[in-house]
Amino acid sequence: MKSTADMEQEKKYLRDNMFVISCAARTGSTMLVHMLRTHPGIICHGEVYTGDKVGTLTANYPLKRQNPELESELLRCYRELPEIFFYKYVYDLQGRSVVGFKFKTSELFDPKYSHVAKILIEDIDIKVVHLHRSDLVAQYISHQVVLNQTGITFITKPEDRTPIEQFNVDLKHFRDYVNNVFHKEQSSLDCYSKHRGYYISYEDIVSESEPAINSLQEFIGVQPSKLKKGTEKIIDRELADLVTNLAVVRELYAELEDCRPIKNCFS
Repeated sequence: MKSTADMEQEKKYLRDNMFVISCAARTGSTMLVHMLRTHPGIICHGEVYTGDKVGTLTANYPLKRQNPELESELLRCYRELPEIFFYKYVYDLQGRSVVGFKFKTSELFDPKYSHVAKILIEDIDIKVVHLHRSDLVAQYISHQVVLNQTGITFITKPEDRTPIEQFNVDLKHFRDYVNNVFHKEQSSLDCYSKHRGYYISYEDIVSESEPAINSLQEFIGVQPSKLKKGTEKIIDRELADLVTNLAVVRELYAELEDCRPIKNCFS
């Protein structure tokens, strides 16, 4: 006989096979997406929502989308029937065990994606993987390198790295960036407060921490398997060689770090 707790759980969660990766930019989300795709039971789309066009749908969809009729139907649903698109296509299991996609914290509060945010927030069946970067100084530097120098968001081979010039960090800009990250973190934690959540860091992914990665797989609902990284770090230099005032930047962050919302999840 099922316990009351079991029956309550069944009533609460109608589906147990959907997840979303909630993350800021430069937190290793592309690396995590590629890693999850190497599990035979997982479908992990990338950035599905990209403005007015359908973004990345993986597994069987790249081949299916070569059919003009299907592509037209995808676009129609995407633009006119967002809830149908969300459940029929984004969360289509395609014969796998679980399915998910990534949705940045900045998009969660962007009016352009309010229809997506509404569904995500209201559907507590969706599990939330809270991906963050523990070293926010490194996240900021990575973001500045992409925006101001390379323009490259990910690479798959070390030889694809491009030269990066040394630079000085504007401290006011850095402080504003940190405060914005803190605000977005707190807001996203509030929005997903009723969802089941798992917290994993960029550092766990890069180091291929077996306990963290195995626990993540169990959380989203699959038997843990050895996952393979499909991308490489863009920056392979010591940050002290890249940023002329790194020591001052780290001192500033030390003053701000205790206010970081995501830290409260581990206390």
